[in-house]
Amino acid sequence: MQILVIQAGVHEFIEEVFSNILDLRECNQTLLVAMYVRRRERGEVISRIGGISLNAATEFRLAYPVYMERLPGAEKRLKEEMETNSDLRVFFGVWT
Repeated sequence: MQILVIQAGVHEFIEEVFSNILDLRECNQTLLVAMYVRRRERGEVISRIGGISLNAATEFRLAYPVYMERLPGAEKRLKEEMETNSDLRVFFGVWT
């Protein structure tokens, strides 16, 4: 049995609210892996991460502006949906 919390326009809702979250996740995962590799190579204390940061910045510069540009609209859409959709409030654990 499939239960839909968003009754109409679920794909549009996901696109509008979550935007490029998978791109952000991939950027963060790449940064995390690079930090783990550096720690494995140099020991517990990582003192030089400039190269890692620069590499991460080149990836982040593509994904984060898109996310930040869409954030106000995403917040608005989520708030509107929460106000009118009690199933979504229950899903998120908000009982007001």
